[in-house]
This record gives sequence, C-alpha cells and structure tokens, in this order.
Amino acid sequence: MAKPDGKLKDMSCRVAMLRMQKDGLIVMPPPTHAKAPLKKIKFTPATDPQSPVVCSVNQLPQLHLQMVTKVTSALWNEYIERYH
Repeated sequence: MAKPDGKLKDMSCRVAMLRMQKDGLIVMPPPTHAKAPLKKIKFTPATDPQSPVVCSVNQLPQLHLQMVTKVTSALWNEYIERYH
C-alpha cells in the first residue's frame, strides 16, 4: 500500500501486524536483530533550568524555528530527555 505521496505505508503495516500478533490472530517470527541499548543522555549546562518567564505573550521576543540537524540533534535529545 502507498500513501498519497507514493511512499509505502511500511510503518503502518508493522504496527498493524504487531497488533494482530498481540490479539493472537497471527504468529510472527522472532526478531533477527537485537535492539541496541538506549544511550544514556548526560545533562549539560546548556539545558539547565532558567528563571521562569514572567510577562505577557506579546512581550516575548519573536519565535525562531530551527530544523534539528545531525549537529544539533544531541542538544535536542538532551532537552527532550530533561523536559519531556
């Protein structure tokens, strides 16, 4: 099956098959690869808690969005681990 953009729905199929296995409808073969252990994320001062923001929304500076890249992904992961 394909999505409207032409790419395959492989993740949707995996989720559906795992759900069918959980419900006892099918039996899947065991995984061929062991899952890699999760990497422990160390907190750095870059993500230390800051003073609370006490102002109205219209007093905040303009919002700036930045794409996460290979260079910035470690910092992104640190923020997610600390505050998510």
